[in-house]
Formats: sequence, structure tokens, C-alpha cells
Amino acid sequence: MIALTPDNLLKLDIVGAFVTCTVTGAVLATELIQTGMPPWILWTMSLAAGAFCGFGIFGYLTPNRRVLALRTLAILNLCFCAGSGIAWSLNFQSLTLFGRLYFPIEIVVVCVIAIIELSVSIARNQASSL
Repeated sequence: MIALTPDNLLKLDIVGAFVTCTVTGAVLATELIQTGMPPWILWTMSLAAGAFCGFGIFGYLTPNRRVLALRTLAILNLCFCAGSGIAWSLNFQSLTLFGRLYFPIEIVVVCVIAIIELSVSIARNQASSL
């Protein structure tokens, strides 16, 4: 079992952001797989995920800031999910079945991970202040 430490969660976030950036940009935005979501929204989501990946790498390479980086990424991921949910609901009528299923599943997975990241970063912050 993998320990839920800021280091491990940052690694998970970096990999997840890289995969999201790549899949959203190279597969979904180029319409290799049709979602019905406007490409400009998909490119924006891909760029945001790429920025999160870069921020995660920077946070990981700065050991004394890992907990802060983790908390920041958790909040950014929740904002990303909110934006995805808004885009999904505004474009629902034009989405394919894949698009109608993919985005909510992605939102749930990312939200669960973000909540875990937020919980761990808060717990670590409280433990270090004792």
C-alpha cells in the first residue's frame, strides 16, 4: 500500500496532470475521439492541466514547500472540476455519449483525489504547528 504523504500525492498529481494534459490535448481536442465539447474548451483544459503539472514539479523540487504546493494543487484541481462541470452542463446537448460520461467521471476522480490532498496537507500543517 502506498502511504498518503505529500510527496506521494504530489507525484500522483504530477502524473495525473500530465495524463490529463496529454489526453485532453492530443486526443480529445484534436477530435480523435469525439466528445462534442468545443475544441477551444478542451485546449484550455489541456493547458491548465499542463500548468498544474509544471507547478507540481516545481513544488516537488522544493522540499520545504511540498505541503503548500499540495494544498494549492488541491484547490486548483477543485476549481478545474468546477470549470469542467460548468462546461459540461453548458454544452450537454451537443455532447456525444462518450462526452456525457467521460467528463463527470473525470470530475469525480479528480475531486476525490483533491479532497484527499487537501486533507493530508491540512493534517500535515496542523502536525507541524504543534
